[in-house]
Amino acid sequence: MSKSKTIAVIDGDEIAFQIAAACEERLIKVTNTINNESSNFKHRTELKKFLAGLEVPEDFFVVEDVQIAEEAHKAFHSVKVSLEKIKASCKADEIELYLSGKDNFRDFIPLPKRYKWDRDEKIKPLLLKQVRQYMIQHKNAKVVDGYEVDDVVSTRMYTGWKEKKKIIGVTTDKDAMGNNGWLYNPDKMTEPEFIEGFGEIWLETKVNAKGKEESKVRGKGRKWGYTQWLMGDPTDCYNPTVICKVRYGEKSAYKLLEPLQTDKECLQAVYNQYKEWYPEDIIKYIDWEGNEREVDVFFIMQMYFDCYRMRRWENDTVDVKQMLIKVGIEL
Repeated sequence: MSKSKTIAVIDGDEIAFQIAAACEERLIKVTNTINNESSNFKHRTELKKFLAGLEVPEDFFVVEDVQIAEEAHKAFHSVKVSLEKIKASCKADEIELYLSGKDNFRDFIPLPKRYKWDRDEKIKPLLLKQVRQYMIQHKNAKVVDGYEVDDVVSTRMYTGWKEKKKIIGVTTDKDAMGNNGWLYNPDKMTEPEFIEGFGEIWLETKVNAKGKEESKVRGKGRKWGYTQWLMGDPTDCYNPTVICKVRYGEKSAYKLLEPLQTDKECLQAVYNQYKEWYPEDIIKYIDWEGNEREVDVFFIMQMYFDCYRMRRWENDTVDVKQMLIKVGIEL
């Protein structure tokens, strides 16, 4: 019986953005409103240092963001090299490349603030559209509508896990650490890692730019998902305590869940924590579209569950309340 092919399933959004951003110079142009003379600075921090100690009226300068892109073919070459490197690192026979499209279902979750709302405000690299188009035309990238690329990577990993095939998800997104299957993070791994089951969480300690140690909660498997359910994700702009206005950090989630050894224990702890945050029978809030909502704790739990949880197959959904009942949680 012939051996099945090894396939690397790549999050093309990450590569497209990183390469397009690397192939441009960003400056700020500062224009004196009195004499109309202009100067360039690397960033606003450099301007702030330049103006330190000076009393300058707020309307004395106009600041504009400036982007200067390299020739597009340089970015295209970088894409080619990056994909070849990933294929080699995964020892893959072939690659699948995906890009995000429109109508991501998480955009329609009635959160207090829209999922990933701050992405609209960020400056996009000038070459991003051209790089995406190059990937589609020359690297057979497929555009995904209705889901995030992360979900497609997850479903392909799950297919590999279920069918005992080496289908490797390639992404730097920490959400992928909760998926079953093979995963390769080019930023942190030297080779693909196999993930399955209940999993674990731990503290990752690093020295920051100021020379101080700081710890971040990391994990893998379902336990990592339970942890995300509690601590939210500032990168994706969701926080389960924003409605109740309670401060709850990732270290609190770690302290609560780290000693627990089963799914039922973790689900009980998550449910208890949400009930502590939201003890009322009816919770009122205004969603990101301005609609007044009257919901219960299970609605709140469902929203944040759907934010963090990656799909295992198309139209894969889980009813949180029924899941709690199924494992024997007393509601």
